[in-house]
Amino acid sequence: MIVLRSLSRFSFRTPSGSQRSPFSGAHRFHRVGLFLLLVLLAPLCSPVLFAQKDSSGTLRGKVIDNQDAPLPGATISIRHALKGITRSTSAQANGSFLFRALPIGAYEVRVTMDGFETLVKDRVVISLGSAAVLEAVLVPQTLEHSEQLVVTASTIKSFDLTNTTSGLVIDTRKTEELPVRTNHNAVALLAPSTTQGDSDFGNGNLVSFGGASVGENGYYLNGLNITDIRKGIGAIRYPWEAVDQVQVKTGGTPAEFGRHIGGVVNMVTKSGTNEFQFGVRTVWDPRDLAARNPTTFWPDAEGNEQLIINNSEDTEEWQDYNVFASGPIVKDKAFFYILANPRRYKDSWADTSTFYTRDQEGDFWLAKLDWYITESHSIELLGFNNELETTRQSFAYDFDSGSGDAHGNTYFKTGGDVWTAKYNWHVNDTLSVSAMYGQVNYVNNQSPDSPELAAYWDSRSGTWVRLGDWVAASINTKDDQRTNFRVDVDWVVGNHGFRFGYDDEDLDIEDLTTPTGDGYYEYYRAEEDNPYGLAPGTDYVDRRVFIRGGNTGTTSSSIYIHDTWSISPSLTLNLGLRNTTFKNTTSDGATYVDIDNQIAPRVGISWDPQGEGRMKLYTSYGRFFMPISPNTNVRMASGELDEHFISYLLDVNPDGSPVLGDLIQHDIVSNGQVPDSDRLFNGEAGPMYSDEYVVGYEQQLESGWRVGARVTYRDLVQSIEDISINYGLNDWIAANYPDAPLVGGWFPLLTNPGSDVSIPYDVDGDGVKEDVFISADDLGFPESSRKYYSLEMSAEGRVGDSLLVSGSYTWAHSYGNTEGLLRSDNDQSDPGWTTSFDYPELMDHGYGDLPNDRRHQLKLYGSYRLPANFTLGFNGYAMSGRPLNSFGVHPGTDCEGDCYGRIWYGAVSFFTDGEPVPRGSAGRTPWVTNLDLNLGYRLNVGRGAISLKAEVYNVMNTQKATQLEEYGEFDSGANQPYYGQPTDWQNPRSVRFSFRYEF
Repeated sequence: MIVLRSLSRFSFRTPSGSQRSPFSGAHRFHRVGLFLLLVLLAPLCSPVLFAQKDSSGTLRGKVIDNQDAPLPGATISIRHALKGITRSTSAQANGSFLFRALPIGAYEVRVTMDGFETLVKDRVVISLGSAAVLEAVLVPQTLEHSEQLVVTASTIKSFDLTNTTSGLVIDTRKTEELPVRTNHNAVALLAPSTTQGDSDFGNGNLVSFGGASVGENGYYLNGLNITDIRKGIGAIRYPWEAVDQVQVKTGGTPAEFGRHIGGVVNMVTKSGTNEFQFGVRTVWDPRDLAARNPTTFWPDAEGNEQLIINNSEDTEEWQDYNVFASGPIVKDKAFFYILANPRRYKDSWADTSTFYTRDQEGDFWLAKLDWYITESHSIELLGFNNELETTRQSFAYDFDSGSGDAHGNTYFKTGGDVWTAKYNWHVNDTLSVSAMYGQVNYVNNQSPDSPELAAYWDSRSGTWVRLGDWVAASINTKDDQRTNFRVDVDWVVGNHGFRFGYDDEDLDIEDLTTPTGDGYYEYYRAEEDNPYGLAPGTDYVDRRVFIRGGNTGTTSSSIYIHDTWSISPSLTLNLGLRNTTFKNTTSDGATYVDIDNQIAPRVGISWDPQGEGRMKLYTSYGRFFMPISPNTNVRMASGELDEHFISYLLDVNPDGSPVLGDLIQHDIVSNGQVPDSDRLFNGEAGPMYSDEYVVGYEQQLESGWRVGARVTYRDLVQSIEDISINYGLNDWIAANYPDAPLVGGWFPLLTNPGSDVSIPYDVDGDGVKEDVFISADDLGFPESSRKYYSLEMSAEGRVGDSLLVSGSYTWAHSYGNTEGLLRSDNDQSDPGWTTSFDYPELMDHGYGDLPNDRRHQLKLYGSYRLPANFTLGFNGYAMSGRPLNSFGVHPGTDCEGDCYGRIWYGAVSFFTDGEPVPRGSAGRTPWVTNLDLNLGYRLNVGRGAISLKAEVYNVMNTQKATQLEEYGEFDSGANQPYYGQPTDWQNPRSVRFSFRYEF
């Protein structure tokens, strides 16, 4: 939402805030104990079962004789090659066996049965969140055979027929051979159909899954939810060196995952083994070898050149150090992994009037402990710290003469402690239980060294010019906490593999935002048809005072069940169900959103037509629910004072402060009081959810190549947005209480756009709230819509002995009238709180191609082993452009006299020059191509090895525009002379060097 005019130009204009959950302290631990008891007793009382997060792997298979007859009772024993931990089980009546919750890595598998030769299979690799499938063939002792036959009489199936989830699993050691940035988003972008998000939300590195916005994904580390707490945009920081494997789920996500409707990035950390290991690694991005994006001058309406995008001062240098050690505490029983990760980052940049330098320092660390107490009981402990301290210094700046006098410093502190504890109990061959408790703490504080100075910006020349010596416009203190508890059970009953569980998540949000000085000043020169009726050319100033503070909370709890039903050796049916409750509270502690019984079915079918484990046809359906963002609590349900003082501007003092004339208008957007909890959420509204349908095919060819194809359809059935109901409410009051006063201005409400509205409201001021009902037709909002279709084709294999290649092509179409929680086309990152649906007129002609609609994407990456221990890695892509708009002022021709205020949001409507320009119809950004290369060298030295690597990102330094100016008009309605010009480009060429030594 924005009020009166577009406020998205500056980040402090969309601040966030919050409140503590009522479910904390003793209440939380009572719930933990209660549900732990219930879940532990559940297998003894009821066949209704729940599930577990994918922070480990699975080994499943079948034991048969040489006549294909099952061998029930056969003993299958496994031993982790590096940890020495062992597990054993017996084959079921149909010969099947299953090991769940296995630490990732290579295992030795031994199969024995009286009257048969022992079968041994080395290096059965267990990967994160997936299953290895082993068909073990035992040879009777009475037959003649060779030792070679005994050892190799088994087959690792190419595909896990029980899995209908799409995506990829990649080992971070593999990424060392690829020119891939060291973060999970860069890895996720290797997966077919994933798309780069808007650069304003994270330097083009955030990920859109299936047309969803980049704020609708889930991120997990060792089963703990590490998604950004407040807005859900990406994940919190952590030491990347500690990550062992990454699993990217792009479709068919099972029932144990929730709170997302985009995709899932699931990771697991490294851990210790029976071998002591020590290592160091450093990464350096030298600033002198990096290129810059263009600096652009555009002519204004009079033809004068104006500096608009200044990249001439851009520099950055990144240094990342890692020292790590791991090994046994007790051989075969207890292991440790520790990492120290100091990092340093320096950069500089300039806009039209200010030069900035930034220094970031963080001493990250991580520790992991695994204790396998017995074969049945184990404990995992994980802790890390990601605090980062930043100093940003600003200077006066002129493009021709460079930086001048220093204004001062702004100090930032972000991050905090993260920890989790998990207990695993393998009760018997068919039943296992795990329980996890974890916490994520994250602060985000900003404080300038001159808090007494107000912020001044002058836009009278047509461009924004910073005035004065101020260094920050606000003082922010944000302290967020996520507490996550879950219990999970696995239970095998005949041909059914049940997974079931309960998980609970509490988000506690603290926020305090105050302005520097006496507010934020913007200087304007009135255009024709300005909102204050001023004569064109009149100078005026808008002083904004924004103060917010409070604690808010969000809680959610879920139970879920998943049944993997092996109907036959070549046919599997996955049936899942998830039931979730979401609650959001105001800063007064009152619940304003309480949505329960969010039933999310998940169904998948997988079939191997040939029965050889080399082909899989599969289909899946899933429903996914999205909670209301804690950021919405802050923006809507906390005490917020937002005032605008509009005055004549007589002159500007040398320090940038205004010489004020008479007050023109005083606007109170919010008065600082916490709104009543029962007037914030529509009583007729339901949750935000999306449906997904997938049909896919995979096959392993005789040549060893693996190929696949997948068709996906996603439908955002229902979203939750903030709307204003003041006009519909006033119509209802006039019709039912003609003597009652009408409401003035903005009256926000969370709802499903296009639905009826029902709220209690004291219409006549007698202290008793009336039941207000306004029909969807009277409100006039369209229903929200986002649809996504895609066809994806992929291939992976070897060319000769040295070249490994993975590639994919995706055709996709994303269209509708909402991107989802965020809005890329005008850079709004407040989830569910954008200009979309604020008033019905803002959605006129708002149906069309959406910002994440990349119609074509081609990806190709791999590595080539060169002589003398050298490796060449490559990663390239080509993607078509995103849709463009031409935003302008709504002409108001459909309104009846008094609607000027409800559509005067400035240039945010799908009109230009009074004519409709439907969403996404103003062309597209150009195709973007990119090629990254690296050259690695490995040298064995004594017990260890040295690895050297040089990487070049964007080798050809292609710098196609990724964003163009989409405002065809200024807020005044005057034509925007810079419309259609580039405002952002793909990242320019940069170079990275890394050194690793480990033994």
